[in-house]
Amino acid sequence: MGVANNAHKEYLKGMKLEKADKLEEAFETYKSAADLGSTDAMWAIAKLYLFREFRKVKVNNLFELMLQGIPVFPWNIIEKEEIDYKSALEWSRKAADRGNVESALVAGMLLCEGKGCTSDIKNGISYIESAVKGKVPGAEEAYALFKPKGESGISDPEYAKKLQAFVQAAEKDDLSVSARLFGELKNGSPAQVSKLAYALMTGKNMNKPGYAAFPYLMDDNKIPVFPVSPKRVGWKTFVRIDRNAFPDGAKILFSADINVHPDFLNGLAYVGEAKYISPAFGWLREEKEADVLEFDDGKRLSTDILECVKNDYFLTEAEYRPDNIAFFVEDGEKEYSVEISALIGEHIDVLYRYTIGGSDTVIKYIEPKLLEISYLIGKTSPL
Repeated sequence: MGVANNAHKEYLKGMKLEKADKLEEAFETYKSAADLGSTDAMWAIAKLYLFREFRKVKVNNLFELMLQGIPVFPWNIIEKEEIDYKSALEWSRKAADRGNVESALVAGMLLCEGKGCTSDIKNGISYIESAVKGKVPGAEEAYALFKPKGESGISDPEYAKKLQAFVQAAEKDDLSVSARLFGELKNGSPAQVSKLAYALMTGKNMNKPGYAAFPYLMDDNKIPVFPVSPKRVGWKTFVRIDRNAFPDGAKILFSADINVHPDFLNGLAYVGEAKYISPAFGWLREEKEADVLEFDDGKRLSTDILECVKNDYFLTEAEYRPDNIAFFVEDGEKEYSVEISALIGEHIDVLYRYTIGGSDTVIKYIEPKLLEISYLIGKTSPL
């Protein structure tokens, strides 16, 4: 009992020091209490790192640049300070392993998200399950987000209803409802999950907070499920489009400094031009001029050209699936910006933005609006 009392006294002393913003002294006092076995002190230290910006660490984006295959120059290496997630995870796990269910939730989320560690969904979920059993607020939502995919066997009409309910909840930033629905929706078939990815991408691109908590999913080949997925090699870009993601009758708007290459349209046809308004991005201003493409099963490239495209862009069989994938290639240039959107009737959803040389920050978010569209008659190419 003497050791436990001493641990608790040190913990209370640490709380007073933290309240007075004497964080270094609070840490040392909490550490003494933790050494004496205080689980509360272990959790308090984890919270110092997570929420009080205690001993932030310097990181840079070198590893990320190397993973993306982006050329590394001194001017594109960015250094910044961020939360010491590694220490936060270490202390939250110590507290969780001794029965603290609040810290179990945090430890589980950090493990699942790969913050301070390599992502470990299996162990992360086990911690989150402890938090669920302890009825920690937010634990059920976290479990729905990160639990492994299963097989739902849900019908397309029922999936569409649940997806609509998810979007409505996300638009209202109602995480308790949207997280539960997300947990069900991510177990859909590949074609169904692609529609979920469409909803996530449009919501995230408009910076709507209700979508921020939800990660993009991976298919069975560990490839992210995106409605639009460009792959740049040199100064040219291959743009893969998952047609299952799009509503019936949807068209593709491609706005950039350059045009779609007319000789490399697969499962798509060029049908006209459009002007629309959407948030300014990179070199593109609010008013965009776009090529209009529509899905067309009759527009298929020859086997020889398809093979050349796959070789030029280092595409794996998993990246190129001709049964549901359409694609096009643009000529590109060294510095350019691109925006790809979906046009449904007169409604526009922004799906993808990328820029080289321009700002990658969208300052003013506005609802996209169609201004003008003209369709070609008897023409199949923009060039």
